[in-house]
Amino acid sequence: MKINKQAFDALPLSVREDVKRTLRCFNEVHITFYNGEYHVSTGIMLMGHYPDDHRVIGDVHKDDIYTPDEQIINYIESFHDYPIQYKGSRDYDLMRYMKDRRCKDGVDVKVKLVDGAVWLVV
Repeated sequence: MKINKQAFDALPLSVREDVKRTLRCFNEVHITFYNGEYHVSTGIMLMGHYPDDHRVIGDVHKDDIYTPDEQIINYIESFHDYPIQYKGSRDYDLMRYMKDRRCKDGVDVKVKLVDGAVWLVV
């Protein structure tokens, strides 16, 4: 069950940020509420016993939050590789640099798309 924009905007800020952070790497998230807390997950599980306050809030797809260009940037920054839908030139030295900086220095390197090409943000 897909959640509508008004219901998503009514969620607490921490839940919306968790959804956005998770959708950087996954296509869809599921939001539930139980035991007095919201839960954001990438999968659905069946429980042996459901709490009395259990509710399914809904599902959010990455297309609802991010534009196609933002999805490409999220993929590159998360996986240090190019997604299949990326049509620009592929600079694998940049990907190795991003991975090395993250492993050695613990720094997440940011990129941006300019005219369909990936550029490093300094």
